[in-house]
Amino acid sequence: PVVVPSMQLLAVALLNNPSQGVAQLNQALAKVKPATCEMDRAGTAPHNATRVSINNDLQLTLSPSRLQRRILYTIPWELPKGEVRPSTSQGQLLLSTLPVHNITERHEISERKQAASQALLRDSITVIGSSYEESRDIYPTPLGWMPGALVIVNAIHSLQQYGELTPPRFWVQLLTLAILILIMSWAFTHFNSFYGRLFTSVVIIIAIIPLSFGLFKRSEERRVGKE
Repeated sequence: PVVVPSMQLLAVALLNNPSQGVAQLNQALAKVKPATCEMDRAGTAPHNATRVSINNDLQLTLSPSRLQRRILYTIPWELPKGEVRPSTSQGQLLLSTLPVHNITERHEISERKQAASQALLRDSITVIGSSYEESRDIYPTPLGWMPGALVIVNAIHSLQQYGELTPPRFWVQLLTLAILILIMSWAFTHFNSFYGRLFTSVVIIIAIIPLSFGLFKRSEERRVGKE
């Protein structure tokens, strides 16, 4: 048997260590490889590890939960008129798209345009894929339909920025639940059922967005601190 790393694992390994990243990744994954495929099917793979360390910045759970398997989608494919894609801390666009023939076909475009297109590839992660509907490589996501290549881009960005997504601590979940119950109880004692549901829905929707980002940030800080 061979453990085949995903594209996001390979990308993050190369970003962290361009010269030895892939070798370190394969070395880490080899430690959890079963001796035979039959042992893997039987669930008796010869290892007791629960986590594997890819490098100092990335540790993965070998039996991940549903949350740890998820991708945090932050890079959209289609944008409403007037909106722009997210930018990096250096002010560059997080994602740029261009037809591949701008890179490969010298006779169809000017050398100046080709040089500008090739400059976008320098020091960047480049994913090649199709975006036309007939390719059957279009998938539904929380940010709308997007090509498979952009799903991989979001997976790479999610793994690089957040690592494995982890739930907030138990006391945070308990406190949040208690506060929401108190808000709902207060609303239903002061309003009728319709306006009570409306009030609590608005409060929860307004509160859940900053609360979610705050919990993700604290989870990421806690993960980095442990490492």
